[in-house]
Amino acid sequence: MDSEALLPYPTHDALTPTPTAVTPHPPPSPWPSHPPSSTYTARPLSSCSARIRIAALLKGNPLTEHTLRRNAAYVRLNPNATVPTLVATYPSGESLTLTQSLSMLEFLEESYQGAVRLLPPATDMAARAQARDLATLVACDVQPVQSTRVRRRVEALGQDGEHWAREVLWRGVRVYEGLAGRSVGRFSVGNEVSIADVCLFPMVQRARRARAYDDSALATEAPAVSRIMQALEGMEAFRVGGLQTSDLPSPRTTVKQF
Repeated sequence: MDSEALLPYPTHDALTPTPTAVTPHPPPSPWPSHPPSSTYTARPLSSCSARIRIAALLKGNPLTEHTLRRNAAYVRLNPNATVPTLVATYPSGESLTLTQSLSMLEFLEESYQGAVRLLPPATDMAARAQARDLATLVACDVQPVQSTRVRRRVEALGQDGEHWAREVLWRGVRVYEGLAGRSVGRFSVGNEVSIADVCLFPMVQRARRARAYDDSALATEAPAVSRIMQALEGMEAFRVGGLQTSDLPSPRTTVKQF
């Protein structure tokens, strides 16, 4: 007979772990007392780059901005060879490299207090989730599908890449309109700027530049987005931080932008 069969089956009490005392820790400070200094690689007409530029202006965070030079050194820093790339250096000498704009926006929110929050307060979890949902729509469902890399692939297949981009962008604007209707106030989520607006603004700028719509179509088919854009255009951080043309330096130049 199996010797283990002779062992008594453990009772429920025997399976219940004995609770141990837990020493409570004080909640962490919402922002570090010595935030890192950050450098940032961008392209003038990159909507992903514009998100970080706008957020940095809103947070009052002094970023050192580099214009992209896609060389071996940059690929080592960011194997995806895309923009933006953010490198944060802490007082200890340790550094952090981020290559996705949404993670950078969360990092800026959590590292720099500033005058503006990129997320609604933690007491309003529904609003925080809605802001993230709208930001993710832009960053994951709209922008990547019409990126330069995808447009070139569409053209390699014998199709019109710009026409593809216009369709994707205009559909994205209308989907955003439908989702934002659940939370819109003066801005995308209530009456305070959020991460959603930071993502929306350059997307609509890109759609306008691609001639995906005209102003009358935006006002009639996406009236909430049209009103939000008017409010955002009244804010310096969005006017200065949005899509750039010839305002950024040459690839060999590094400047203090903010």
